[in-house]
Amino acid sequence: MGTLDFFRMLTNTLHFATWSKEEQLSLLRILDDLYRSDNDYAREEVQDFRRKLMVSNVQAEEVEELEIDKAMEILHADQTKQELLYIILAAAVFRDGKFAGEERSFLNELVQKHQLDSQKLEIRLSEQKSRHIEEILKDWNLEIQNRDFAS
Repeated sequence: MGTLDFFRMLTNTLHFATWSKEEQLSLLRILDDLYRSDNDYAREEVQDFRRKLMVSNVQAEEVEELEIDKAMEILHADQTKQELLYIILAAAVFRDGKFAGEERSFLNELVQKHQLDSQKLEIRLSEQKSRHIEEILKDWNLEIQNRDFAS
């Protein structure tokens, strides 16, 4: 993780901690469903969810009890939270290194059922995909350089 990514994560974590309990619970419910949508709750996803749970005022049992429609209604009420939701969802789908078709279907259902702005979400997904590709290329380049020096 680069310095910029570390500070971005720290800022997002601190910002999330200032959300109301109801808003934190709503976001965690949506993330939990997204992470489970591909039937592969990857280690990176579990770690991200637990990190967010630790800085929240929410218990894991509460997340399971909240209906996703209610969670979306809560976050839909605040335009700023909705904008942040696009960013958080886009980052979440690449958390485990892949954007599964089931995750795409889950997002499409959220957009259709809860009148999310599909263009804004697609912009955030594109930004995250670019970051993900840059990280892969950076790691690959580093691996090549390490091999060249080892030879």
